[in-house]
Amino acid sequence: MKLICVFIFLMQPYIMLGLANPYSSTEIDTLLDKLESRYKNTKTIKGDFVQTTTKAMQQGLKVEERGHFYFRMPGKMRWEYKTGRQKIILSDGNALWMLNINKDTSQAVKISLKGDLITKTPMAFLLGIGSLRTYFTIKKIDGDDPSKKLVLEFLPKESDDTHYKKMFISLEPKTLEIKEIIMMDFFGNKTKLRFLNVKWNDPLNNQLFIFNPSKNINVTER
Repeated sequence: MKLICVFIFLMQPYIMLGLANPYSSTEIDTLLDKLESRYKNTKTIKGDFVQTTTKAMQQGLKVEERGHFYFRMPGKMRWEYKTGRQKIILSDGNALWMLNINKDTSQAVKISLKGDLITKTPMAFLLGIGSLRTYFTIKKIDGDDPSKKLVLEFLPKESDDTHYKKMFISLEPKTLEIKEIIMMDFFGNKTKLRFLNVKWNDPLNNQLFIFNPSKNINVTER
């Protein structure tokens, strides 16, 4: 399983946001330099999220989940789902863990983070790693109100390495803080992930990013 599958598990795509405007490559490069610098120079991010998934194969069924997220740069993250099927997804920088936290659960999935699996995702800049321009063609989109929302479209350069078609990231124009992530996969599934109550550089306990399975948990490695 490729790491991008986990991010699709977190947030499968949403909608097309109109046609990309012909912004100059210099303008895009300047914007991306500021965006990557913003997150590489951040120590921690935490907040709440609302994830809405629209399932194309189930007549547009919508599923909403809520929870908390934590990032520690570089490369550590934790997602806690508090509604629906409760679960935790965390990365310690070396491995990714997917855990069900229901009472009867006794299994966990461990995915080794080798090579550039993380840096090939548009989520990489959130973790303060990777170069977006290496793996993606990036366009700037005009939203309804550019003064309130900046939208970037990400198209993977190597489609064989991903399981999604495209991704949109909405940012606050002045601070470049992420507000929303929208994705679309090749099956028409859509997800919108909204970030709420975001706090920057608050102290975070390192135990949030560590999982040591007890002996009675069956670990599957992929």
